[in-house]
This record gives sequence, structure tokens and C-alpha cells, in this order.
Amino acid sequence: DERVCITFGAQGALWRGIHAPARRIEAVDTTGAGDTFAGTLAAAVARGLSTEEALQAATEAATDICERDGAQDWQTLSN
Repeated sequence: DERVCITFGAQGALWRGIHAPARRIEAVDTTGAGDTFAGTLAAAVARGLSTEEALQAATEAATDICERDGAQDWQTLSN
């Protein structure tokens, strides 16, 4: 089903038959990674990005969150 996106944590994500690997990092905290992934994926699709571009953007955003300590607010993320 093309409406299902599977996340694999450090191994990235799979959607519509496309796998986006996650960049290797030393994770500090995974708080908010799933929410960040879902929000970024939805925003990327709404902006008209391709499946591959949207999936990679979401994977990268979630990876970035894992490099920070604790939950982040939008002001922190926009800088």
C-alpha cells in the first residue's frame, strides 16, 4: 500500500518501494525523531517534492533531531 511508510531508525525509511538510508551519526537523543520525520514527509509531499526527495528530506530531518539533546522547539530548528 503506497500510504504506508516504514521507518527503520538508523537504517532509514521505506516508502512506495524507495529506501532512503539514514546518515550514520552518534545519536544523542531520539526524542521527537518520529514526529519530525512524519511532519517533514507531509510538508515535503504538500510542497510537491518527489517521493524520493520527500523521503530523503524526512530521513535527514529526523537524523538531525537525533543529534540534539531533548525535544526541540521550532525556533531552535529554524536556526
